[in-house]
Amino acid sequence: MIKEEFRDLVGLEVSDEDYAVIEQVYQFHPAVNEVSGKEEVAELYKSFGMSVFYDMLPRAEKNRELERQLHKAQAEADRIKQEMEKLHQGVRVEVGIDRGDPDGDRTVQFTVDLSKVKDFPTLYKLFDRLKECLGGKVGEI
Repeated sequence: MIKEEFRDLVGLEVSDEDYAVIEQVYQFHPAVNEVSGKEEVAELYKSFGMSVFYDMLPRAEKNRELERQLHKAQAEADRIKQEMEKLHQGVRVEVGIDRGDPDGDRTVQFTVDLSKVKDFPTLYKLFDRLKECLGGKVGEI
């Protein structure tokens, strides 16, 4: 709602300072209905003047802050869900073991699906053991 719209509803001119308070209450007070809020706010002003809006302002401000926190928490929850989805889909790592042969004839490559790995320390020990057996370097490709 814009200031001119409010003025038309109440039939009076309001200062910019008063309208800023009215707008905060209109937008964020939990008791103001989303559908009929403009009319409700106009009736409050006609019946009680600005005093009711100053009384309602702290709750509107608190509700605004809680909405901001909720949106922030929802964004973080969405980020966590995306990260979990990546884990559920499975991350594949390709590993190559190079024995140092310049012709590359003795290079071994394999893929590990990390979503199926339950014990990472054992996986790392396996890589070290493969490196020892093949006499080369282990690394991601």
